Amino acid sequence: MLGIITTVCKNVPAGLGEPCFDKLEAMLAHAMLSIPATKGFEIGSGFEGTKMRGSEHNDAFTAPNEESKITDKDDIPKLGLKTNNAGGTLGGISSGGNIVRIIS
Repeated sequence: MLGIITTVCKNVPAGLGEPCFDKLEAMLAHAMLSIPATKGFEIGSGFEGTKMRGSEHNDAFTAPNEESKITDKDDIPKLGLKTNNAGGTLGGISSGGNIVRIIS
């Protein structure tokens, strides 16, 4: 039997995690892979991101607007991202966007 769970963490403050040893992705993977029978863990586009060029996968910043992927607790747009391919993390640190995880 196959099971896949997608979770989304909203309103995560920007700046959580470290760029080297305490990356946010590593902390999330440690927690999720501790669940019995979990064999896979992806953040954002996950393994599908390997099929994209770096320039396509890059989450470019934009000025705040109504279409921003990053909002504050009242859903008011903040610094924007054109995409969220990295799943709410950039370089091991939370970007302020939704953290999207897929567990299988």
